[in-house]
Amino acid sequence: MNILERQERYSITDSDKNVSDYLKFAPSEIYSSVQNADVVIMPSHGTDDLFFAGTIDTYDFLRENNLEVEIFATDDEYKEINLHGADIWLGSFIVTNIILPTFCSILGAFVYDKLKAKKDDHISVKIMLEDKDGKTKAVSYDGKVDKFKSVLKDIKKFSNEK
Repeated sequence: MNILERQERYSITDSDKNVSDYLKFAPSEIYSSVQNADVVIMPSHGTDDLFFAGTIDTYDFLRENNLEVEIFATDDEYKEINLHGADIWLGSFIVTNIILPTFCSILGAFVYDKLKAKKDDHISVKIMLEDKDGKTKAVSYDGKVDKFKSVLKDIKKFSNEK
C-alpha cells in the first residue's frame, strides 16, 4: 500500500450509553426539540461544539424530505469547521430506529444526487442508533463512496432486528 493511500475504516460498535444519555446534555433552549427529533446532527471531529461545513445543507435536505431534524446546538453556539480537500464529511448523526430506513435512503440520495459524489470520492460519516432492544450502536464509515451504498444497506438492517 502506498503511504498516501488511505485505508478504509468501517466499524459497528456497541455502546454502553443509550441515545437519551447523549441527548440529555442538549442546551435547554433546544432540549425538547432534540428529544423529539427523528435525526439529531451531533458535533463532529471529536469536538463538543464544531460541525462540518455543509451541515446546514445536510440539515435542509433532510428536512425537505420530511424528516424531523435538529442540530445539537443553539443558533448562537453553532460553529463550523472547514476541512479542505475533496473529502465529503457528512458528520455524526443520532437516528431513531423507526426512521432508520428512510434516513438511509435520503442520506444516500443526498450523497449521490445532491452532492454528485463520484465512486472514488472519499466519504466520512458516523451514525448512532438504538436497535430494537434499546442498545446503542455506532456505525462509522470512512472510505470510498462506491462502498457507501452497502454500508447504508447494512445500517438499514438494524431497524429490522428483533
